[in-house]
Amino acid sequence: MGNENTKRNRIIKDSKSGYNLIKRENIRQRIELRKRLIRTIGKCESCNRSINLTLDDIIPQSLLKQLGIDPEVVFLKENFQLLCYGCNQFKSDRLDFRNPKTKKLLLKYLKDL
Repeated sequence: MGNENTKRNRIIKDSKSGYNLIKRENIRQRIELRKRLIRTIGKCESCNRSINLTLDDIIPQSLLKQLGIDPEVVFLKENFQLLCYGCNQFKSDRLDFRNPKTKKLLLKYLKDL
């Protein structure tokens, strides 16, 4: 009974702050977006492979945070691309200006400051 009470208090705490609930919703949105992109695009946007596809942030989360945007709270659907695992690891936490969306999004986010 005590264990059940602690769990309920934790849920109430999460509900009051809202942050953890928003974070969970953000994760759910990322999963749904990845599924949708796999259905529609179905291949890596860099090398055209169709295996081990991952969702990549065009503008890395670390840079978004420096711009004052919290990617765990704000879901920026236009900031994602479908990359295979290898291309995602190679790109890592950098900007890739071979993708025309990179400059466009970066300028948009800078303008919104």
